[in-house]
Amino acid sequence: MTAIAIGTAQFGLSYGIANKTGRVNEVEAREILSIARQNGADTLDTAIAYGGAEATLGEIGCDSWNVVNKLPSIPSDTKDVQGWVCSEVSKSLLRLNITNLFALLLHNPADLLGPQGRILAAALLDLKSQGIVSKLGVSIYNPSELDGIRDLHVFDLVQAPMNVFDRGLSTSGWLTELAKRGAEIHVRSAFLQGLLVMDPEERPAQFGQWTSLLAQWDSWISDTKQTRVEACLAHLKSYSEVSQIVVGIDNVRQATEIFAANEIAPQRVPEIISSKDPQLINPSKWAE
Repeated sequence: MTAIAIGTAQFGLSYGIANKTGRVNEVEAREILSIARQNGADTLDTAIAYGGAEATLGEIGCDSWNVVNKLPSIPSDTKDVQGWVCSEVSKSLLRLNITNLFALLLHNPADLLGPQGRILAAALLDLKSQGIVSKLGVSIYNPSELDGIRDLHVFDLVQAPMNVFDRGLSTSGWLTELAKRGAEIHVRSAFLQGLLVMDPEERPAQFGQWTSLLAQWDSWISDTKQTRVEACLAHLKSYSEVSQIVVGIDNVRQATEIFAANEIAPQRVPEIISSKDPQLINPSKWAE
């Protein structure tokens, strides 16, 4: 059964192309987490790089949640990598007001292949052996990032983008491979930062070059009589390897809509409604 995990970037930053309200304040964040909990959610996804998200979660209280956090890339001037890792995690736990993490992921897996990669890996394994972290893993933008670290023991949990348009995790073979390895798989970007749930008239002009694909998506939604949110979640739930769908929520209304939509049965969107164009499926390239 695929569960919903709450992404908390919006709790610390104004995040997402469809976000019209800016950073979520603490009062609304508290209500969102309450709704999530009532609907069976037990996992929070955050990152040291998410502005004030950790502090907000610490104020609300997240000790009863499974917290997945992400370590930023090693600063270039770092001489004591083990000390840096311990310091970053300690400060993070202090902000979150908890004593341990469910999982710690690397925001930049390539650090494991750098000159200090072995020291980094040893520092992470030490945290796990101490019980400060239950699972270790990586957060990726493209499945190809996993190729270089295939032989390293960092696959307790992998987080990757996946949605109706972006099916790279599956088509690359890595979705199956990770499941065979026993890795827990969390997917994010279910709504492609909100693009997939926008009505045609709401979409920014910059997406005009993909009008044909977007029209196919619109038509499929109309034909199947689903909401866009339902279709996005049902599609990801159709992959049995996925254990958590990480969704960012801007407000209480969205929280209610998302958990209601998650009741729909799994349904795979036709493969023709997909893309390999990084200019579309990688939001970091939208401003280029």
